[in-house]
Amino acid sequence: MISGTQTLRYLDQGLGSVRKDINRVDAELNHVSEAVHGNRRQQAESLKQLAKIRLDEISQGSFLGELEAADQRAISLLKERGRAYQQLEESIDSGSLALKGLEEKRQTALEVMNKKAQRVVDCEHKIQVGLESDSIYQAQLQEARKIDSIAEQAEGKAKLAEKDRLEKGRPYESNKLFIYLWNRRYGTPDYTGNSLTRYLDSWVEELSDYNKYRVNYWMLLEIPKRLKAHALEARRDSDLSLEVLVAIETEQAEQSGLPQLQSEHAQALGNVDGIDDEIEQQEHSLNLLFKQRTEFVEAKDSYMEQSLQTLSTALSNKSVYELNDAAHQTVSNQDNLMVRELAELQEQSHDLETELRDHRRMHEAKLKRLEQLENVRRQFKNHRYDDIRSGFGNESLITSMFSQFLNGLIGSGELWRVLQRHQRHRDVGAWPDFGSGGLGIPTRRRSPWHLPTGRRGSGGSIFRMPRSGGFNSRGSGGGFRTGGGF
Repeated sequence: MISGTQTLRYLDQGLGSVRKDINRVDAELNHVSEAVHGNRRQQAESLKQLAKIRLDEISQGSFLGELEAADQRAISLLKERGRAYQQLEESIDSGSLALKGLEEKRQTALEVMNKKAQRVVDCEHKIQVGLESDSIYQAQLQEARKIDSIAEQAEGKAKLAEKDRLEKGRPYESNKLFIYLWNRRYGTPDYTGNSLTRYLDSWVEELSDYNKYRVNYWMLLEIPKRLKAHALEARRDSDLSLEVLVAIETEQAEQSGLPQLQSEHAQALGNVDGIDDEIEQQEHSLNLLFKQRTEFVEAKDSYMEQSLQTLSTALSNKSVYELNDAAHQTVSNQDNLMVRELAELQEQSHDLETELRDHRRMHEAKLKRLEQLENVRRQFKNHRYDDIRSGFGNESLITSMFSQFLNGLIGSGELWRVLQRHQRHRDVGAWPDFGSGGLGIPTRRRSPWHLPTGRRGSGGSIFRMPRSGGFNSRGSGGGFRTGGGF
């Protein structure tokens, strides 16, 4: 079994890997974006050279001036873009460094919390071992188990009776004549009506055979009520017996200083939660910076858009078409060479645009995977799966699922379902289902034993207990097992 702390480390390593991939893809994407821009400038430069050869002096001056102005404007915008991009990169580096510092801070706080958690577990373990040999406690435990079993059986019978009532009551309730007389309490002392009403109701009774079925329907309704009342009474008896058991456990816990240890652990846990809040905020801020950088590396920022538009406008001048026509009509090797060079640049431009789209898709996939993995880790923490009492079976499957997720073969939903399915309470000494912890309705547990619960909408996570091992609190004798089995 792999510990929750180690599993969280796998998540952290995965996030680090995804962030490195994003930085790498961003750098490649930015390089392609700049290559697209460079290609446009090269086309403009080739056209300038061709214009000097083929255009007359008047039109040449106008066209060259337009190209030159566009080129200078593009260079100016590109310089501004470089400065803005550099500032953004510095902000991302600073944010990444701050996030790394927070994660290191959390690791230190987690180690402190786990030490305090181990003290809680050791203290509980010592108390539980002592209670295993306490005859008064064991007698009360057996009595509490017996009464709790009766309450469970009564509650089960009440639920079955209610289900039976719903199924068997449909024929009665679908008979409109029968249910009309039933609602009027016909055939009981509560029935009222004048002579005409009584006459008509007696006629309805004959049509529906009301008196024949009334007692059966009454019994069908009455049995669940009585069983429910019996179940409530049995549960009250169970609660009273459980309170006595809890009182013994609580007294032993207080004498051993367990509440103080639990309080110290809760304080350390609150410190970790506070750091997690800071990490979440920092991740949000960093992701916003990543999205801002996305505009740059995908050539969608205002600087690049204006620069490309400036060059595109210049390259769309009608003189471009005149130059192409004139170059094809002449036998001059020099201008034909320039035309071929221009054609190659245009073909290269198409390839670069295709490459840019491919990199954009890859970049979007990486950003989505980062967001998904951050969400999985957030749920992992909120469910307290990194607690020292948390473990995961089938380590090879867990690591394989992480690898498949990072390679894009599965989604975050499947990864999270696998983690939930294989999460178990790890044997580190004490067991939360010892004694009173294994009795009563789970949501009403009052035992002094610590059971990790979730935070911030995680649904009050309760660790899945193994089918065997630990304290068999519902079995006969309640034997103490130190090994634990899965």
